[in-house]
Amino acid sequence: MKKTILLLLIVVQTFVFSTLSADWEVADSHSDPESKWTTEANSYDNSNSTYASDTSNRMGYGAFLHLVYNTPINSDKLRINADFGFGIVDKVNVWIKRNGVWIDVHDGVVANNSDTEITFTEGPVSEVKYRFNYIATGYYFWIYELQVYEKAIVITDPSASIQVATSIESHQGMLHADLTSDGGSPVKARFEYGATASLGSQTDWIEGLYTGAKINHLLLNLALGQKIYYRLEFQNSNENVIRTNILDFTPAVV
Repeated sequence: MKKTILLLLIVVQTFVFSTLSADWEVADSHSDPESKWTTEANSYDNSNSTYASDTSNRMGYGAFLHLVYNTPINSDKLRINADFGFGIVDKVNVWIKRNGVWIDVHDGVVANNSDTEITFTEGPVSEVKYRFNYIATGYYFWIYELQVYEKAIVITDPSASIQVATSIESHQGMLHADLTSDGGSPVKARFEYGATASLGSQTDWIEGLYTGAKINHLLLNLALGQKIYYRLEFQNSNENVIRTNILDFTPAVV
């Protein structure tokens, strides 16, 4: 709903009540850095019949209203229900905070007082911020509801590649592997190694690994001239134990 400040003209708005489905999540709290919004909590109260009001009353972008999720929501879209148009607002600007980084996901039109879905690359959303762009002054504009869609995380098996050993000396060698995909959940990994292809020894587990992790371990006290076979063993929450192919190296005097 919009309200003129200068002419004191109130425009009657028909409200539509809606209750969120289980997959649409509302924020836990909010912030209003410029203190230009009122009744902010109404924008995440599971109802389209209440509203938060932007009192910026200025040309160009109004103030941001931030909506905060205490636990990040894995999502690829959100929906907003807000005032729009009437020769007063020509676009709305929406940002999400994903993995701690702000991303501009929409700077354009939305439907007036009706849900508009905005899509983006899937990831954990911890905060959303929203503002109107004004082409006329003298009005307050309202946002009725903003909701983030919670998308189920599909966990697949992780993948990794074993690398050639380095720092090879008479009694040592450095093992390397790259985690090429975590499959959607944290990975734990360790090296298996031994004097034969049957291996038989393991390093300690390294936990909390994600895509792109570099996994390294320095083997010490090796026998000079004794070939060492090794591979990486790893798994995520799928609990399927996965192993790379086996490589080898031979400690030698450098």
